[in-house]
Amino acid sequence: MSKKIKTLVTLIIVLVSVILWIPQEVSAAGPKNVIFYIGDGMGAAQRRIPEEVYGKRFSMNTLPVLGLYTTHCAVNRVTDSAAAGTALSTGHKTRTRSIAIDVDGKIAYESIATAAKRMGKSVGLVTTCAVTDATPAAFGSNIDERFRQDEIAEQYLEQGFDVYMGGGMDNFSLEGRGFLSPPSPHDVIKAFQSAGYHVVLDRKGLLSLSPVQGTKVLGLFSKRNMPYYVDRKGSEEIPGLTDMVHVAIAILNQNPKGFFLMVEGGRIDHACHANDPVATVGDLVEFDDAVQVGLDFGEVDSNTLILVGADHETGGLSTGQSEALIHGEVIKNAQRSAEFMGVAADKEPDHARAIFCKYSGAQELTPEEEKLIGDAQARALAGQKSPNPYNMSPFGFAFADILTHRASVGWSSFGHTGEPVILTASGPGSSAFSGYYDNTDIAKKITFLWEITLRSWPIQE
Repeated sequence: MSKKIKTLVTLIIVLVSVILWIPQEVSAAGPKNVIFYIGDGMGAAQRRIPEEVYGKRFSMNTLPVLGLYTTHCAVNRVTDSAAAGTALSTGHKTRTRSIAIDVDGKIAYESIATAAKRMGKSVGLVTTCAVTDATPAAFGSNIDERFRQDEIAEQYLEQGFDVYMGGGMDNFSLEGRGFLSPPSPHDVIKAFQSAGYHVVLDRKGLLSLSPVQGTKVLGLFSKRNMPYYVDRKGSEEIPGLTDMVHVAIAILNQNPKGFFLMVEGGRIDHACHANDPVATVGDLVEFDDAVQVGLDFGEVDSNTLILVGADHETGGLSTGQSEALIHGEVIKNAQRSAEFMGVAADKEPDHARAIFCKYSGAQELTPEEEKLIGDAQARALAGQKSPNPYNMSPFGFAFADILTHRASVGWSSFGHTGEPVILTASGPGSSAFSGYYDNTDIAKKITFLWEITLRSWPIQE
């Protein structure tokens, strides 16, 4: 072979190698878009019971990759949402009530959301809780007390993510500010408007947005947490989680560099604290519908990684009591949550039985159920709280207990538990999330796919 031919062959080999190398490098930079769904308090039973109630597979349970991860925090076997959110968002353990800082409160951690912004991606936080609550806050703020939500709202303004949606208007407006934070004359809503954000306060305003590149939105749809899905479905005033996710994706997808979106089914946790099977299943169904929105988008843009996990399990929920089957009709027939019914009964205690039957679909009560409601009336008249430490009214507690036994599900706790939780995934890089690992590994896996390192810095005294 002549020298010229050898040289030509060498050049061809080099060119082919370069051509093959380019897409590999692009792929190695990880998924362009990441949608991270977090069902607050969603354990394995929470993912299964609605399937039995409605006789169909949940979208989140059809994703091809399955993982399981531990949830403990730095100091306890059982975590809270602040420490769990910190682990998921930063890859670091911390103590309960701390948001994206170390155990001693001396080091602040960068979240995967903040890192995505640093990469030039658009970022959004969407929840059915107050948007300043612990889980979203772990992705967009650094603070030593999760309940200082007024200050978290101000940190959001400084952070400058593209989309914030949920409840929590009180933490942004002058009228509602001051809980666990120093009183402030700062009207954060006006400050967001001055920074170029569209501030929307109802479903009509949300759905009327016409996203273009650079659109930023602050959506605040209730003073505190948004109502349970079963108490607001069909509302013309309050958007659903699917509405918020649709609009958030439309806004964030304007960025050619991609986006990171955290979506929280926040009130699943509250329903489990309340041991209310109706509110729990309702919010899980809505959460799964929101997951389907992301999956539909992933069909259009295949460079989208979708993760569906949880921060911890709440309530020690079990699929059935003894050998009894779940009675799904009890949950399907109920029109309102135990919380809603309890508030109504607080106002008219003499009509508590009629209120329960009206909204639960019950035709008659057993002697045991009559006694539960009678005991609740006695507590209410005596000014006593319910046995549930999460401050349900005595009537709400009784109604939840009746619905639980009628539906034949089980609860072992009013609080969080230390159970590992499930993660399912699809899209580019999803295979990295199979197996058994710790909650801190999720942020590490995402940043590995993105080929970046999360930062940390000392907190100023």
